[in-house]
Amino acid sequence: MIKHLVLLVNFAAILLFSWFTDQDINVSMQVPEKVYGGHAFQITLTIDKGDLESFSRYSQELPYGLTASRVSTANADFTFDDQRLRLIWLKLPADPKVQVTYDVNVDKRLKGSFSLSGEFSFIEQNERRSIEVNSGEIQIVPDPTVPDSLLVDINDYENVVLPELRKGLPGEQLAVLRREPVKTGPHEITVELLVKKDNLDKFAKIEEYLPPGFRAIEGNPKGGIFSFSQGIAKILWMNLPPEQEFVVSYKIIPDPNKTLADLNISGSFSYISGNQSKTVAVKEKNFNLAEGSAGKDTSGNQVTSGAGKNSESATVEEKTETQEQAADISRPDSTRSIVETEPVTGNVSNILQPEPGIYYRVQLAAGHKNINIDRYFRKKKVTDPVKMEFHEGWRKYTTGSFNMYRDARDYRVKIWNTTPIDDAFVAAYNNGDRITVQEALMVTNQKWYR
Repeated sequence: MIKHLVLLVNFAAILLFSWFTDQDINVSMQVPEKVYGGHAFQITLTIDKGDLESFSRYSQELPYGLTASRVSTANADFTFDDQRLRLIWLKLPADPKVQVTYDVNVDKRLKGSFSLSGEFSFIEQNERRSIEVNSGEIQIVPDPTVPDSLLVDINDYENVVLPELRKGLPGEQLAVLRREPVKTGPHEITVELLVKKDNLDKFAKIEEYLPPGFRAIEGNPKGGIFSFSQGIAKILWMNLPPEQEFVVSYKIIPDPNKTLADLNISGSFSYISGNQSKTVAVKEKNFNLAEGSAGKDTSGNQVTSGAGKNSESATVEEKTETQEQAADISRPDSTRSIVETEPVTGNVSNILQPEPGIYYRVQLAAGHKNINIDRYFRKKKVTDPVKMEFHEGWRKYTTGSFNMYRDARDYRVKIWNTTPIDDAFVAAYNNGDRITVQEALMVTNQKWYR
């Protein structure tokens, strides 16, 4: 009798514990009942987490024909690859309720209906737990501009459309062609490159290797960041232009004893596919320039950009983050890519926590591998605390926190002058989510300062 009573009490305690933990943590997904072909809709994920702050992850598979992009992720690392969306927190924000939003784009050929499900996983009492979240049925309203004969049910998309999209890849759909350089002034040579970017949209870089006696200056980088150092001309993009094909250019200044006949250029185009960096060689081939493709963006506005400490602008400040995203395809001696592999000691005080409102920090480096943060940056002569955040597949290391951009700018200059880190830059945040410096300046009505 006593044995049965003890078992009953233990069973009741387990049920009570499960009830309380389930009550403390709840996940809901807000989606529309109807979505439209050729348009995006927004998903809002709300996590009532109580006092949970441990490592957590949310994953969700999307049907083929749907693609996801980040909007606001509450300091989580956001990735979308192979139809799976992932949100990863090394440590959840302190607020008891965390809200995440992301956009889902609907292929214009889709029709039919679908539902979505996801899983929120976390560690509690040293055990892994998970909560499933599901949507109701979502109806697709077909794009009226697409003929009925071309519409595809979302359940058939993988078998009907994907084989067509995969035909001919990669081939010439991904290529960079260099037109024969031409003399455009007494002491100036212009180089133009045609970029066929296929379906790439982020994190790419062109490197052009010039022989001794020639230096490069900016031409039209098509929204990228131009730089020239140690005989290498670079153009980097955080987000590639939307056109499938576009033209970029730069200018070469030869030494007095050099001519066009002495100019021999080799180059490469590097990009990130999944979690790997890939490179293709730049080909020498003349091409016909598309009207208006060189020098203007898709809105017809002239594109300008600067590079380096002495010629940066607000546009450059925003886009310098490209150099961090593409660190694995940067030169080996770049301080932007951390190569030390000493494991992190597990000190959660080194993890960046979100702050309210708009603020600025100075990014020092980025990498993929764990390091001993305090030791690494002590060697770099950084005296202030350095925090790590997990952002778009990278471990990014920042220091300082400033409400005014000018203060962050001054601190960045101090880093340049007092440490070996000469490529630190200002990063902007809104409630813990990264935004561009330009956005932050516009929201706070602050001025940009050199």
